[in-house]
Amino acid sequence: MAKNRIMVLSDIHIGIDAKSNWYQSKIHQDMLIASLQWAQNPANNVKELVLLGDLVDLWTYPPEIIPPSFEVVTLPNGVNKAIFGLYGELAKTVNALGKNNVVYVNGNHDMAVTADQICSAISPDVKVMPINLQYYMPELGPRPIFMTHGHIYSLLCASDYINPPANWKNLPLSYFITRMSALLSNIECKKLNVENAAYLKGLGNPLGFDVDEMLSNLFKMWKAGTPFNLPDMVINALQPDPKDHDPVTSFVMPRYNGQDVTATAADVEATYPKLLCGTIEKPSSTWSKGSLVDSKYYAHLNNIDGALMGFADTDACGDLTAWATALEAELFSGKGEPIIVMGHTHAPKNDDRLLFYTNSGFNCPARPDMEDGKKKPTFSVIEWKGNDKYTISVHSLLSDGTVIEDENPKKC
Repeated sequence: MAKNRIMVLSDIHIGIDAKSNWYQSKIHQDMLIASLQWAQNPANNVKELVLLGDLVDLWTYPPEIIPPSFEVVTLPNGVNKAIFGLYGELAKTVNALGKNNVVYVNGNHDMAVTADQICSAISPDVKVMPINLQYYMPELGPRPIFMTHGHIYSLLCASDYINPPANWKNLPLSYFITRMSALLSNIECKKLNVENAAYLKGLGNPLGFDVDEMLSNLFKMWKAGTPFNLPDMVINALQPDPKDHDPVTSFVMPRYNGQDVTATAADVEATYPKLLCGTIEKPSSTWSKGSLVDSKYYAHLNNIDGALMGFADTDACGDLTAWATALEAELFSGKGEPIIVMGHTHAPKNDDRLLFYTNSGFNCPARPDMEDGKKKPTFSVIEWKGNDKYTISVHSLLSDGTVIEDENPKKC
């Protein structure tokens, strides 16, 4: 039987087993290997594996340390040697599926990772989408299929090609949110006497923390016409209790052109002062310049409602369904009903009543969340049944590596 499935795996967040990392190799690695071996198994008829963003995590580190480079995370003799390198499970998957049939798309936590780095760490036969393209459209039967990590529809997480200085490499405000959240995670680990962040219930919000209360306050201020500075609100909201840690006043950044880089909290507040209001007042000024993403993929973000939706739906509610609906309506009308695939929100989803949409979920849930059944590692599968018939599924994994296939795939 011809291979007729595309498997989508995202939001793995591999780090160096630092205390603040969501992915911990002792907890999550065997389940990741089981997912990759499912793709390798000829019986599963996988044509392509798409790594849809945040394969590695270069963000979840407290402000006072230099985050590791991609090369350190993927050292072939390092903590992740079972995954990366010539004999790692990713290379085995490339060998099993063939050249250009493992596809890499950048997310936000790995937005600076280049094609050369990916090919060096995994295999030269990986197909890597351009770093500033951020989407992939595979060919599988007659229907259009659009895949993107999803962060481009987030007000806080989309690559910022306008505001940051060059040595911040287009990092958005959420980078600094995540760094501060990593510090708070370490403090919580110490209080609870647990080994690392993987033992903290509920951890894994794409922003690192819950923004509901801040969002409510922000809308009240905006509606009342009260001036506000979004980054200032965020920095203040995430400051640790003085009893636990000194206030965060600076961030040690990744090295740039061999030089040390430090960003102060004041720098952050001065760089993104009108992130929300600026998008509303001059919506075309933030995202599309400097990116290869066609402006049509930002259609709803480049207006007032889009800016608010990027903050409310994506950042606060963790739901990209509205964006999937917009993509279907604006890009693929008359081309056959499309299948939209995203990640980013860490919330697996298989379809909406009104469109064919799947979200591949999250592959490093906290251990207590897996033990009580609230979360499982997941991946999406698109299967072409012939003619214009497809199914979309979300498979999950048990802690022992058993793959639980979706019993109710969506027919489309």
